[in-house]
Amino acid sequence: MTTTFEIPIGDWSDDGHGRCSHYSIQTDKTLAEVQKAYDAAKKRFPGLDPEKFAEDYEDNSVPQSVIDAAKKWGLKIDDVIEPNYEDEENFHIDADGMIKYVCRFIMLVDPDLNLKVAKSKNRLHTHHIGYGLFH
Repeated sequence: MTTTFEIPIGDWSDDGHGRCSHYSIQTDKTLAEVQKAYDAAKKRFPGLDPEKFAEDYEDNSVPQSVIDAAKKWGLKIDDVIEPNYEDEENFHIDADGMIKYVCRFIMLVDPDLNLKVAKSKNRLHTHHIGYGLFH
């Protein structure tokens, strides 16, 4: 069984800057199982919660605290962030990097979800991720 759903990155509600990228994701499980894993990951790994950084307008930074937490919990992020040369304490992330980060974050709780980028119109319900990534 394959389930396909969508994760918005940016201002999905269009009540701010209005820029949003929608990523379609495929999984070997149900959308309900993905939602349950996402909610559990937010509770179990609050220092990694993708809704807690890059959340302000034009803020695409990843704080050192997130990088440290990722190392602690074994979340691979070195291929989705770039150094911030204006602020040496932070790193940048873009929308394509954020979607990879979000999928890996969710799979910390359930690696068998096997999340992959795909095409769909179903959506995972999140508060907001990556609002600050768009300038």
